[in-house]
Amino acid sequence: MLSFVVPPAVEPSQPTSFVITLKNDRPGRRPDGRRESVLSYEYKFDLRSWLNGDAGLVEKGRVVEVRIGWDEFVPTYRGREQKGKEVEPGHIVE
Repeated sequence: MLSFVVPPAVEPSQPTSFVITLKNDRPGRRPDGRRESVLSYEYKFDLRSWLNGDAGLVEKGRVVEVRIGWDEFVPTYRGREQKGKEVEPGHIVE
């Protein structure tokens, strides 16, 4: 289980949607210096769904603890979901 604290959005201009991306492999470098693609594990969430269940914003100063099970991370490669792959919690490199 991954757990972290996120400060809430208190103004309409502040973001409320987030994506946590983990990787089990370090990306290499291509001949032109750009990073190669590797399998990523993503978890997407919106703070509004935890705080009050609608599009409203929360009171100033409130923080939210987000707890995510490892099985909730979706494996993706270049934005496309991959089946049959699971994140290895003891081998997260990025």
